[in-house]
Amino acid sequence: MTLFIALLYGVSISISMIPILGIFVSLGFSICMYLMMSGYLMVIKKVRNNEPYEFKDFFSGFKGDSIGPVLALNILSSLIVGIGFLFCVLPGIYLSVAYIFSIYIVLFFKLDFWESMEFSRKIVSKKWFAFLGYLILLGLLNMLGVVFFIVGIFVTFPWTLCAMYISFEDIFKPGADSFENKIESFGSQQRDINTEADEKFL
Repeated sequence: MTLFIALLYGVSISISMIPILGIFVSLGFSICMYLMMSGYLMVIKKVRNNEPYEFKDFFSGFKGDSIGPVLALNILSSLIVGIGFLFCVLPGIYLSVAYIFSIYIVLFFKLDFWESMEFSRKIVSKKWFAFLGYLILLGLLNMLGVVFFIVGIFVTFPWTLCAMYISFEDIFKPGADSFENKIESFGSQQRDINTEADEKFL
């Protein structure tokens, strides 16, 4: 699956160099990657919960009731972050970090794209620099994967998605609490990890 994504990325980079056509190819690749990432995350959830899965589950992002919100999320968040970078780099950096959990909320809590973006932003903003450092470390890990004969990325990329999912699961653990309470309590108390580890996610 990771090899397929890498090949798709290589083809899109090559075609994106063609004037005009490259713009549409880049947009199409971004949408395709978002949908494939959705399927990847669904499989990670099944693995995490010891549930059976099949290879076709990696493509589950291309079907189901989540495809609309995921597409809307991809387009809107990319537009907002792009505007942030265009007018001033700092807002773009802030938002690109703040929206990291948006797709997870759309997929696993079934909220609409705007609510997901806002809840992600409010949570991440409470410890924004910590999340920035976390993303930088994951980025460096993937860079090392590319340096080591490129094949290393086939290990580091799935590992990165798994690490992000576990982070999401730990922060947004489902329960009776509303998102407002999750936002209020995040970072203000320690969690009993050993107790929560036995709970099922969704």
